[in-house]
Amino acid sequence: MSFATPLRGFQTGKLEARRPAGLNDFKTYFATALGPPPEQAHYGAEVKVPWQMDGNGPDPAVTIAPAGWGGCGDCVVAGSAHYLTMSNFDEGGDADAVPTANAAVETYCQLAGCTTAELFADPAKYDTGLDISSALQTWRTTGLFGVKLGAYAPVDYTDLDDVRNGLYLCGGLIIGIQLPQSAEQQFPNEWTYVAGSPNLGGHCITLSGYNATTVWGETWGELIAITWEFLQKYMDEAWAPVSAQAIEKGTGPNGLNVAQLQADLAALDS
Repeated sequence: MSFATPLRGFQTGKLEARRPAGLNDFKTYFATALGPPPEQAHYGAEVKVPWQMDGNGPDPAVTIAPAGWGGCGDCVVAGSAHYLTMSNFDEGGDADAVPTANAAVETYCQLAGCTTAELFADPAKYDTGLDISSALQTWRTTGLFGVKLGAYAPVDYTDLDDVRNGLYLCGGLIIGIQLPQSAEQQFPNEWTYVAGSPNLGGHCITLSGYNATTVWGETWGELIAITWEFLQKYMDEAWAPVSAQAIEKGTGPNGLNVAQLQADLAALDS
């Protein structure tokens, strides 16, 4: 693959992976050790969800932006919106609950500490990206898109069985990768590992299913296939979110010690 191919204006925006002290791996919050993951788990990979770009690049759905605006590095917010969309479908919701592109940009500004007017006027100052951990904490404590997250925990991204178990048990993961230029050039086709591809920076995507050869993820308004090799080469963090709906209805991961996890999360707020 030639790396001289022009890029298409898609945005990234994930900051360096940060893991708060005192928050343990997702698998440790179960009373008994998790067994081997199933060979496949699809969830959102099989559902025709109306995925959106959510302002993470040139997005005509963002109607509050000035003409010619090229999008912002709100991939962390887009990933959260995609997970919320999946959980709404999993819990019997519908497309009416999908966050709008305008709401995604407004939520990015909420987390970045600026107004939309400031973002549009001075992107060099305000379009600086977000870290996933802080966004998840805000989502749990004060809410994003008018919804609070029930709980979340980091997944050992270096252990692909842990990644599979997180996907299987939670119906999806929010992950961070160091995005190679090859991925933007391959998009929306399958992301495969290409040796020597330059790094475009940190990017947040949502994973929604897998089988022996392929993982499915959502970014830039599309459901895409990703090889396990690509994921192993470029993933630098993974998070297992648990929706408040799942906790309230008792449909969350079987055996998860929700009380202990929530206690550890609450300690982060102090």
